[in-house]
Amino acid sequence: MMRRAALAVLLVAALCSSGIAYDACIVPDASGLTPEDVSRLENLDTSRTRGLGAAMRADNAADRAVVAELFEPGLAPVEPDLLVGTYQCRTIKMGNMLPLVVYQWFRCEISATPAGFAIRKLTGSQNFSGTLMPAGSGYAYRGALSYGYEDDVTLYDTDAARDQVGCLSAVTKGNRHFVLELPFPKVESFHDVIELRPAGR
Repeated sequence: MMRRAALAVLLVAALCSSGIAYDACIVPDASGLTPEDVSRLENLDTSRTRGLGAAMRADNAADRAVVAELFEPGLAPVEPDLLVGTYQCRTIKMGNMLPLVVYQWFRCEISATPAGFAIRKLTGSQNFSGTLMPAGSGYAYRGALSYGYEDDVTLYDTDAARDQVGCLSAVTKGNRHFVLELPFPKVESFHDVIELRPAGR
């Protein structure tokens, strides 16, 4: 266990110095975020570091490899022309109740709207929906949690316990492979990540 902890410290340090923290996501003007969520987005780096520190101590080597493969190369700017489409997506929860949980794949979509882009998780027991706003070289997310048994989605700022804020970045430049980071989620974990890949991959 001590050896794994030491390796975790080294790997987290390497990940956090590998170019992850490019200039996304700044808080957009007129973001409509509550002061609490502005603070969560501004402290995304802290949330990520705390989550990675827990994740790299997890017993499951395959799950640790999933996290390393997402973050080790360093995140890249988002190319907006690549956003719209249907995706397979999975949630990765890091820290707090468990060191690391990598869930199975579900279905998400990103669509164009008159105001920009909308993102929604369509299948699974815990879903979400919200908007994506240009923020530096990434896209800031403002949305809310909903449940699979509910007929309607929950809108941001209608139930503070369900409000989410995050940052969408590209895993590899020029490809439709993204991560939506949700800093300081209100339940279960230190840091959540939604991985999105093109549907059918």
